Amino acid sequence: MLFTLLVATFSLAVSPLVSASPMPITRSSHLVLPAPQLGVRGQAPPSVLPNKPSRRGGSNYKGYILAQGPSGGFSYVNGTTNGDGIFGSSLLNTTTGALEVSFEAELYDNNSVASYITLDVKSPHSAVNKQYPYVAAVRGFYNSGDGNLNATSRNYAYLSLSSEQIEPGPSAVGPSLFNSHYSINETEETAIWTLATEDQSLGAQWIGSDNTLTPIAFIASQGQILLTGNATAFIEYFGGEQIFLFFDGQ
Repeated sequence: MLFTLLVATFSLAVSPLVSASPMPITRSSHLVLPAPQLGVRGQAPPSVLPNKPSRRGGSNYKGYILAQGPSGGFSYVNGTTNGDGIFGSSLLNTTTGALEVSFEAELYDNNSVASYITLDVKSPHSAVNKQYPYVAAVRGFYNSGDGNLNATSRNYAYLSLSSEQIEPGPSAVGPSLFNSHYSINETEETAIWTLATEDQSLGAQWIGSDNTLTPIAFIASQGQILLTGNATAFIEYFGGEQIFLFFDGQ
């Protein structure tokens, strides 16, 4: 294990920063739940894609995804999606049932791996996970404008699964578990992840329609894990707390 786990108990009280009736983020009204109180710590990825530094060689990674809580401790992201095909913010104390992923990446001298990583789901917990083996960011129902995640809007994406790897670039309609549940065609991205090998933090960037990159913040809101380019704007409107993700593996 790369971390000493200090497992936090997450309160289900409504954040004092939002009203008791936040706007829903899916069509299912039963998902409008109080947001878990998760910590606001960690570091965001760069706002623009840097020039590639010197290459040190390729690596294969396999492990689990951890979320950092308010006390600085870590708990595992659950490997089972909810009824809407979204990963939930109900975290686990052990790796039993946790989301296990793998990826291949090139390691560079700036203690990071190449951008545009796709996370492959390993050890699926159900036939659903076997059919949708890639972690995906699926554009949200209630996005405004062009729907892209950016630093000036509350637009967001769901953390879901896809049956295909989406090529690096602007979001495209894909066969996500979320789309399958609602019989819709929301666009998605899969090749969005970065790993900082210095502290094992997972970052992500949304690739806009003009190929600009927006650094992503992770949010626990209404029982779900979401991605947004503006955590403050999102939380003020929908409710929730910012969380930080880390890779626990090798």
